[in-house]
This record gives sequence, C-alpha cells and structure tokens, in this order.
Amino acid sequence: MDSKKYVFDFTVPQGPTGPTGSTGLMGPTGPTGPIGTSVGLRAYGERFSTTSEVLNLGVSSPVQVPLLNFSVLRNVDYSSLSSVIIKEYGVYEINYVLNASVSDTASVTVSVRENGVEIPVTKNTKVVSPAESETFCGNMLYTFNENSVIDLAISSSVATTVTLNNSNSLTIKQIHL
Repeated sequence: MDSKKYVFDFTVPQGPTGPTGSTGLMGPTGPTGPIGTSVGLRAYGERFSTTSEVLNLGVSSPVQVPLLNFSVLRNVDYSSLSSVIIKEYGVYEINYVLNASVSDTASVTVSVRENGVEIPVTKNTKVVSPAESETFCGNMLYTFNENSVIDLAISSSVATTVTLNNSNSLTIKQIHL
C-alpha cells in the first residue's frame, strides 16, 4: 500500500443551464394571522324631515330648520331639538340638502351652525323667486369639538314665508380624530 497523498487540480466542463422544471405541489397553508381591528366610522348621525314645513323669516334673522326625525347614531346625541350633538372631537364630513320655495323674491341663505354660530364654509346663498323651488346642498369637512351642537339654519334678505319640502337632511360622519 502506497502512503503518498496526491492532489488533483482540474475543472469539470459545464454546459448551458437546462430548462426550468414544472411547478411542484402547493405546500400546506400557514398559520392564521392575528385578528385585526375594524373600527369603521367612530361617530355619525343624521337629522331629517318627513313633512313639509312653513317658516316665517325676518330680514337676516337665521331660523333653525326643523329636522325632527333622526337615523342611527354613534358617538353623537339627539337630545337637542333638530340638532346633532358631537360627543368626540375630530374632523367630520358634513352633508346637507334643503329644498325651499318662498312667497317673495329673496336672497336665501342656508348654512350649518355650531353652537348657534354660522360655519362660513357651509354657507350657500341663492336668489329664489316665488314661482320656483330651489335646492341647497353642501358637502365639506370641518373640525368639531366635543359637545358642539350642530344644526341647519335658513335666513332671507327680506321678510318672507318659506316652504320647506319633506326631504331635508343634515348628516355628519367623523372621518378623523
């Protein structure tokens, strides 16, 4: 027996890469992940009317729009007549629709109020003639404080009688804290 050690140094020639084989069987399903949180909207509410209303408006004297009915709610309160009371600070989307006709030609303004004060960005003014009915609508974002009382108001440039149809509404939805 020969006790010498030999070292061989050589390179084995390599050919081109062959085609990819077919996909194997699918492996087992992994473990279920943790349960996530689904909050949805944190606060929302809506006041609306189901009957026509007649209001006597003075000159530039805002009157609360009667919205005696309400829908489902979350983190708001309906304890104040025709109003929505905010229960949580945050940014809210406000939507309103009001349809009105007048007895005398007038510049009519509809706006959302916070604690009885008009929110300027919600103001919608139109000239309305007695022979027509006008629809006022608005959609905007606004930051409300906790316990803010929100309502819809209407006013006129002249003393007039305004008739509101039966499908007026004010909706709020919190979209951010």
